[in-house]
Amino acid sequence: LALAAMILIPIDFDMEGKGSLKPVVERNIYAHTDGQVVDVRAKHNDMVKAGDVLAVLEKKELSVEIADTRGKIAQAVKSLATNRHVLSLDNSTLSPTDRRRIEAELVETEQTIKNLRQQEAILAERAKQLICTSPIDGVVTTWDVENTLRSRPIQTGQV
Repeated sequence: LALAAMILIPIDFDMEGKGSLKPVVERNIYAHTDGQVVDVRAKHNDMVKAGDVLAVLEKKELSVEIADTRGKIAQAVKSLATNRHVLSLDNSTLSPTDRRRIEAELVETEQTIKNLRQQEAILAERAKQLICTSPIDGVVTTWDVENTLRSRPIQTGQV
């Protein structure tokens, strides 16, 4: 009779256990440079592909450096054009000493422009590091990404 009762009468059986769900492959995103988060493009449960932009940082000092370098390039290019124009004129009032001085300035200005363009390329590479991208295809698992990251200062190597 007891055996029949156990088979025929349903009884709830609850079991408790601690645990957490973990993805099979998990990647943290680390900041490559210091900055402040200005744009968060990923949200919880968003599907992302490798290379998708997740967040954009801003570094005001870098922006100022880039603008300063571009201003110096523009100034040097203008100086170069002016000196070339002066040399191209058939100007007999220009003494041989002045001509040599202007030619030397031309060489110096061309080298300055070359150096500034290299500096601009380095700064552009640093600016690319302000864009955080997904290293793999997957799903964003962080809760409330927007409120967690928006306007937050980030340091190099921080998750």
